[in-house]
Amino acid sequence: MSTPAIQKALHEIVILAAGRAATQDELDLMLSLEGTGNWAPLINVINSFMSNLAESSGSEAIVKAMALNGTGVTLSDADATAKAASIDGGDTTWADYFIENIFDVEDAGKVLDNRAEAAYEFTTDLVTVDKSSFYAGSSVISSVTNMIQGVTGTAASVTNATAGLDALVAALSAEGIASKLVDVYQRRLCRYRHRRRRHSQCRRGTDHY
Repeated sequence: MSTPAIQKALHEIVILAAGRAATQDELDLMLSLEGTGNWAPLINVINSFMSNLAESSGSEAIVKAMALNGTGVTLSDADATAKAASIDGGDTTWADYFIENIFDVEDAGKVLDNRAEAAYEFTTDLVTVDKSSFYAGSSVISSVTNMIQGVTGTAASVTNATAGLDALVAALSAEGIASKLVDVYQRRLCRYRHRRRRHSQCRRGTDHY
C-alpha cells in the first residue's frame, strides 16, 4: 500500500544511492516488491545491488557516497573504513545502512528527510500533470540531482528546491527542458549556496553545476 510516508522512504533509498529523486518506474518497482507489508524482497534486492556495486567501486567509496548523497555529510576515511568493514564482514548489511540513515533523528537525518520531501513533491507534481515519463535523460536527471542536493536541514532550502523543481516540471516536455525557467532557478540556487557557505561558488560563468 502506497502512502506519502512510504513514498518518501522510497525516495530516501534512491537519494542515498544516487543523490536524486526516484523515477515513477523506480517507485512502482519498489512498491511491487513490498507487496502487503513484507519488505524482505526489497531488502534482498538492495543488498544484492549494493554488494555488486561495492565489488566494482569499493565498499568505502560507496559508504562515503551514500552519506554525502543523503545527508550532505563527508565521512572521514576512518569512519567509512569502519562501516565498510562491518558490512563486508557480515556484521551488518547494506540494507541496514540504508535503514540507519532513514531513521536517523539527528541533524543528518533531517537533511535526508528534507531532500525526500522535495523529491516527493516533485514526482507528485509530475504525476498530476502527466509528465512522469519526461523525468529521464542526463540533462533532466542532472537538474533534479542539483536541486535535491541543494536541500539542507532548513525549511528555506526545501522551499527553494521545491520552487526550482516546480519550474522544472513546467519546463519539461517530450523534447526535454525549456531551459529559461530552470536557468533562473539555478542562478538563484547558486546565490543561495554562496550566501550560506560564504565563499565564491557563483563566479560569472559558473551558474550551472
